[in-house]
Amino acid sequence: IDQNIMFDYVLPNYAESPLATNALLFAELKRYNTFAWNADRDTIISWSTTEGYPADAMYSRENGYEEMELREIYETESLAKFAFSILCQAKDKNNCPAIETISEYVRNPVFMQFCSEIRNTYQCNEKIEYSSCSWEKGWNVKFKKAGKTLCTVYPRECYFTVMIVIGTKEKAPVEAILPECTMELSDLYHQTKEGNGQRWLMIDLEDKDNLYQDVLRLIQIRRNS
Repeated sequence: IDQNIMFDYVLPNYAESPLATNALLFAELKRYNTFAWNADRDTIISWSTTEGYPADAMYSRENGYEEMELREIYETESLAKFAFSILCQAKDKNNCPAIETISEYVRNPVFMQFCSEIRNTYQCNEKIEYSSCSWEKGWNVKFKKAGKTLCTVYPRECYFTVMIVIGTKEKAPVEAILPECTMELSDLYHQTKEGNGQRWLMIDLEDKDNLYQDVLRLIQIRRNS
């Protein structure tokens, strides 16, 4: 409900409790930030991983996916910051950025070159989506052909990450070309755990180097499988 509403509600244990809409909660937290926290947007967004209920896992370029330690005690102010962060990101979902805007954030021409190459090679258009997944929260660029996701691109500052799913159909042809690929890709493939017959490869790209070419080969295998 996109209105500022608060009302009294009787809980199952017959106790009365005030309830409010998300719109009112967001308005109150926004007002509190103005007068107390004075946090900028980047800080507010970071609260979804540093405050309240932490994410199950985090991804970094250096360490890949890491499981996070769950907390047992939560402070009210920490929970408020966490809620404010989530509500701000929910607002973002209604303001889908253009691919050019994402490119401005990445600040690396290889990003647009990669997207153009996938678009032209497979005659498909990108779909910009917002992910609420705790591992990769935020906007991403997805390329699909004939109902199959070829790859998903996650924008970073000055580089980008390409996620390619290697399933049972792709496993044999991918492993056949691994000896011809870069050591970086080969190591990543073997270090990525397989679950339900799939490996979700997260490949960081910054230059149009040999690794870039490896990624294109994986996408081609994905398309032809």
